[in-house]
Amino acid sequence: MADWYRHYPIRWLQIRLDETMDDNYISTSSIDYELAVKHNIFPNEITLFESLVEAIENDRWIERAATIAYRGWASERDAFVDDPEVHYHLETLYVIQFAINRNVTAEDKSVAQLKELHVFIKKNAQKLGQYVTRMTNLKKLEIESSTLVSVQDLQLPPSIRLLVFCKCIKLKNYRSLFTLPRLRHLVVSGSDFPLELFEDENRLPLLTYFKYHQQRYRFRNRSCRRWDMLRVPINMQELVLSGNCNIVDWVLPPRLHVLSLYSIDFANPSFKLTLPKELIRFGLFCCRIKSLDDVQFPTGLQELHIKYNMCLASVTGTNIEQWENLWLASIIHNQFNSYRKLFLKLPRTAPEGMYNKVLAVIVHGHKTWLYL
Repeated sequence: MADWYRHYPIRWLQIRLDETMDDNYISTSSIDYELAVKHNIFPNEITLFESLVEAIENDRWIERAATIAYRGWASERDAFVDDPEVHYHLETLYVIQFAINRNVTAEDKSVAQLKELHVFIKKNAQKLGQYVTRMTNLKKLEIESSTLVSVQDLQLPPSIRLLVFCKCIKLKNYRSLFTLPRLRHLVVSGSDFPLELFEDENRLPLLTYFKYHQQRYRFRNRSCRRWDMLRVPINMQELVLSGNCNIVDWVLPPRLHVLSLYSIDFANPSFKLTLPKELIRFGLFCCRIKSLDDVQFPTGLQELHIKYNMCLASVTGTNIEQWENLWLASIIHNQFNSYRKLFLKLPRTAPEGMYNKVLAVIVHGHKTWLYL
C-alpha cells in the first residue's frame, strides 16, 4: 500500500442493530485500529466477513469485495488474508476495518467515541434512541427502518452534521431536526417529504445540502403531491428534488449553487422559474414544464442540463448569449426542436483557468465539441 494511505486516519466505529439480535445489545461489525488499542479490543475472534480490498496495482487503484479470513496481525496495521483471490492482487491488506464477535452495551466507553453510525432495523426503532443519545461525538447517521415514525424517537445528539434516512416509509415527523445546531447535510429517500422544514427559511441556518428522492414505485399511479410554498433554508448551496410533486411557488436562497429537479410538476400557469444569481449548475430532468420562455438564467452558469422534459415546447427570450462561464450544455429529448438556433447563441468563451477551452454540447444524444 502507498505510504500516504497508511497514515490516513479512519476514526469511526460502525455498528448494526436488527431484529436478529438481543434488544439490549448493539453488535459491532467494524472498528478502527486506534479505537481497538484504546479500549483493548483486538480481533482474536475474527473468522469470516465481507470486506472491501483496496490496493494499488501497477499504478492503478483497485477496489473489490472479498470474503477475508484473518490469520492474525503481520504488523500494527497489516493482516495476512487466506483468500487466494485476494492474494492475486495483494499479499498484505491495510486494515481499515475489522469485524469482531463482541457485544457493546449502551454503557460501553466505545459508544461515546462513535463518529459514524449505519443502522438497518425492522422493528423496535424506538429502542435505538437510548443508544444514540449516549453517542455524544456522533457526526453522521444513516438509518434504514420500516418502523421509524418520528425523528424524535432517535434522540439525536447535537453533534450530528449529516443525516440520511433511507426507506423509512412511515417517517412523517421531522420537527426535532430544528434542535440540531450543527446539521449541514440531509438526505431523505423513500419517505414523505419533510415539508415542515421548508416553512421558514431561517429555521435551519447551517443546512447547506438537501436531497429528496421519492422512489418511483411509491409515486407510480399515485396522485401528485402539491407544495403551495417551499421556503428553502437561507444558506442552502445544493438542492436536489426528485418526486411526483407539484410546486406552486418557492423561495430559493441567494447562495444556491446547484439545483437539480427530477419529475417535478411545474404545470401551474402562474409559476415563474426565478433562479438565484450565484447558481452554477442547473438540471431539469423529466419535469412537467411547458415553457422556459423569458427565463433569465444566472450569467455565471457553468452547467446546464435539460433532459427528457416531454412537455417542454419552447425556450425563447432567455439570456443565453450572456452565459460567459458555460462549459457544458446537455439538452436532449424535449418537445421543442429548435436546438440549432439555441446553440448558435451560446457564447464562445470558457471559465477562466479551463485546461481545454471547449464547450461540450449534447444534441439529440450526440456530443458536439465547440472549440473556443
